[in-house]
Amino acid sequence: MEKHWNKNVRFNIIVLLTVLIFAGADMLSAGNVPKNRIAEKADGPENITKKENKNKDEKETEKVSEEDIKKILKKLKITPVVQAPTSKSNSDYDNRSQVIKCRVNIVNESTDDIKGWGLDLYIIGKSVNSSKEYRLLKIATSSDISVEKRGKYTSEEQTCRFEYDSNNYAKFGHKYEGYLLALKDSSGAVIMKKGIPSKFEKIADKIIQLEENSIFDDKGTFIENYGRFSRFGRR
Repeated sequence: MEKHWNKNVRFNIIVLLTVLIFAGADMLSAGNVPKNRIAEKADGPENITKKENKNKDEKETEKVSEEDIKKILKKLKITPVVQAPTSKSNSDYDNRSQVIKCRVNIVNESTDDIKGWGLDLYIIGKSVNSSKEYRLLKIATSSDISVEKRGKYTSEEQTCRFEYDSNNYAKFGHKYEGYLLALKDSSGAVIMKKGIPSKFEKIADKIIQLEENSIFDDKGTFIENYGRFSRFGRR
């Protein structure tokens, strides 16, 4: 009887140990499952579908945003106002002086507000010595432009002054020729270009890369910076 009891006890102990060993192995294997596998299990078919729909909605939102910008631009009236009167200079009897005043008026006739936009107005002069050489006289920048729907905006007036002489052998300098307007959205991307005359609009991408007082040709290619000792003449 005692022997039989001892056998039962030993058998139960062996069964218990076997159960514990297998249970520990299962826990160990579960702990070694890669995190991405665990994430996959957590993200069942429903969660995965939700994520796909979310990404799809975000893309659609971006497209709508671009469409909205195009829609706003159609209802936007942008008018650069540039005044460039010429007068006699005090530096020399035949020199001429131009003081350019510029600003930009915006009328938002759309049903959407404009927030955080910006613009650069490039004031361009033409060399009195060559029909194919230009100077970037001024870059008038306005940032953080906000215009409510059906609202109006006028940028702060900015000025620049320069001299030139277009007479005979003493020619030097540049005379006001026109401008290029680059309108930017809140991300800084150029969404509209307007050039007067239109030739500046055709080479807008190159002009936008130039610094103030840069000399460039009729194709928008940089030549040099205009300075006191420039080969194009004195200031």
